[in-house]
Formats: sequence, structure tokens, C-alpha cells
Amino acid sequence: MNDRLWELLAKYWSNKISPEEKVEMESILLDHPDHWLKTGLMQQINWGLHPLLARKRADKIADKIVGKTSDTDFLYKEEQRVRTRHPLWKPAIAALLLLMIAGSLIFLWEKKSSGDTLVWQKVTTTNGMKTTLRLADGSELWMNAGSTLRYPENFNEKVREVYLTGEAYFKVKHDPNRPFIVHTSDMTVKVLGTEVDVRAYGDEDYFETSLIKGAVAVTVNEGKEQQQRIYLKPRQKLVVRKASLEIGNIDGGQASGEKKRSLTADTIADNVLLEPIKLVDGNLIPETAWKENTLLFENEPLQSLAKRLERWYGVKIVITDSSFAQQRFTGRADNVSLKKLLDILQMIKPFNYIINDKQVIIK
Repeated sequence: MNDRLWELLAKYWSNKISPEEKVEMESILLDHPDHWLKTGLMQQINWGLHPLLARKRADKIADKIVGKTSDTDFLYKEEQRVRTRHPLWKPAIAALLLLMIAGSLIFLWEKKSSGDTLVWQKVTTTNGMKTTLRLADGSELWMNAGSTLRYPENFNEKVREVYLTGEAYFKVKHDPNRPFIVHTSDMTVKVLGTEVDVRAYGDEDYFETSLIKGAVAVTVNEGKEQQQRIYLKPRQKLVVRKASLEIGNIDGGQASGEKKRSLTADTIADNVLLEPIKLVDGNLIPETAWKENTLLFENEPLQSLAKRLERWYGVKIVITDSSFAQQRFTGRADNVSLKKLLDILQMIKPFNYIINDKQVIIK
């Protein structure tokens, strides 16, 4: 047996083994079935034969089992001495050993099977609602309103994968052996340990990945045959436009809902843009301000802003004038009521509005 397995067994027998180390130990045993017999005999010596044998004799048998002595007759002679005093010892211990090994086989097989068959959970936040979640690996996330996350109750041994519709801020637990992957309909975000905001609402014409700390690789899905991978640095944002929509040029004529592009942005493809993330009002970042219950918007068309307000306040907003829906607004709101925010927007560009229960009409 290799030194790593000895180390893991020592931790296992002393009840100091971590869940990750236990999985590693079981994997080694699955790859080397002959080790089951040796570890099984070690357990019998430690827990079964100790009352019958002196400590030194038990240690010698242990050494013999793991091949540390060259006396080929030692184990047989030691067994004969014990059997003379206890005639039923050999069949009893053999049966006990077989049961123990069989139990190990069943346990390891079930463990392996359960690792391959994940139990999935789903969390959904309705409009007007946000929530936080801690995953089995210790990763934390904040979910914005109108979002759905599918995730396994326990991750498998090779990868940590979740599926997102909407927006979530991930604070990923570092694990170099198990990358953390966020799947959306148009992109896949792969991280090892980082803080990143992923935005992928189905009713918006763009998707975003905003990297705050660490490093991520974003794979943009442009169909079954075409894919491209972009690596982000801290304080960078990747914007992916839905290819089926008409995309305007960089200087103007943006598609409905498109944010004004930064002069320092890099156009990677017709529908993919990489741009820096900037701080506003101290340490606030527009892409993640929602996590702090702050609504930031910069040069944003009312039509796009209305969708955010629908999720933020849990209302339906109807804009009766399509041309006014393209008017752009810049501002900030900290825990204000919907009426207060609409009054602030009125001061930027005049308009009338009516609030009827869960519906707002702007005209």
C-alpha cells in the first residue's frame, strides 16, 4: 500500500478524516481491491484480536500483513498458537473478515453509485424577492429576483456544476481538483475559486459575466458547432448579445435594452463584448450593487430599466409610448419605494404614471 493510503487510513481510524479525504481513500480502495484484505486484517488486529494477543504479537502480525517481515512462516505459527487456545477462532475470524470485506464492497459500491447519481435541488426567487444560499462544498451565492438555480445536493468527485436562469453572485470555495461550472443557455462559466456575478435572464437580449476576484473562463455558445472561450481578469465584464437580435454599431444605434458601450471595450465578435468594470460612488459596482440592495443604472433605456424594476419591486410595468421607452436614465436608488423612485425619474425626464395595485402604467 502507498504512503498516501496509510495516511488516510490513520485519519480514518482516528476519526479525523475529512469528507474529501474519505472519498479519496475509497477511490484508492476501489482501484486496488487487494488493499481491502490488508486494511480488513488491520482492523481485526486492532479491534478483534487485541484481547487474545499481546500487543507485540499483534504488531508483528500487522507488520507481516503489510509485508514488513520476511518470515513466511510467522503468520501461520502465530495463528496456530492462537487457535490452540481458541479452537473456533479461525473460522470465526474468517467469517467476520469476509463479512467486513463484503460490507466494504457494498458500502463503496453504494458510495460510488450515489456519486454518479446526483440528487438535484431547485431554488427560485420570484419578482420582488432575493435570497442567499450555501452549497454543499461551502460555496456561497446570492440570488437576485426572478432567478432559478438548479444544483446537486452533493457535488461529485470531479466537478461542481449548477444551472442558472436569472442572476446570481457566486463566492466559490477554492478546490483545484473540482472546477465550479455555471451553465446558462448561452454561456458556460468555469471557475476554480473566485467571486463572480452571472446574469442570464431569459427576457433580456444580453447575458453578462462580471468577474470581481480570481479568474474565470467563459465559453460562449454560438450553436452546436461554434464555441469560443474568453478568459476574464478581475474587474472585467463579458457581455454576450443574443445573436438572433439585430446588434447596433459601437458608436450608436444600439438594440433595444443595450447599454452604452465603453470606449475601452473590446469587441471580440459581433455579439460578444469585453469591457472593464468601474467603481461608482465609493466602492459600489453597478453590476453587483443589487446584492447591497442598491439599484444603479447608467444611461439605461427605460424599456430595459422597467424590466429591472419589475423584478425589483414585483410589479408589471407597461410603457404606452414606444419612443419614450428608448429614453435613457442615469441614477441610484437605495431602499426607496417604487413611488419615490418613479418621482425621481420624473425629475430627470418628465412623464406621467399610474400605479394600480401590481401594475404601473407609464405614459
